[in-house]
Amino acid sequence: MTQENKHTPAPWLYEIAEEDGEAFYSIRCRSTVGYRTIAGIWGGISDEKKANANLIASAPELLEALENLLPIAEKMIGKTGGVVCALMQAEDAINKAKGLTNDK
Repeated sequence: MTQENKHTPAPWLYEIAEEDGEAFYSIRCRSTVGYRTIAGIWGGISDEKKANANLIASAPELLEALENLLPIAEKMIGKTGGVVCALMQAEDAINKAKGLTNDK
């Protein structure tokens, strides 16, 4: 299923603003006037929040990689055996990222 991406294009990055043991992880993207925040994570400073910020910031590249990989995998190995489950997972993740599913 091909559909034009509507999300903010890559690259995304994140920055951390810390104050008094609290942090704001700002997921940012390039715009015509520098960088702008498109998402954020509030809370204490933690490895988990840093990992979540990394994951969010990598979302456009992960989506693109799956979109590029899926048709190649289908042609090379077909939709048989244990591969079916992995291909379905990839397709579900792509659809979720594009807002084509009710999973939120």
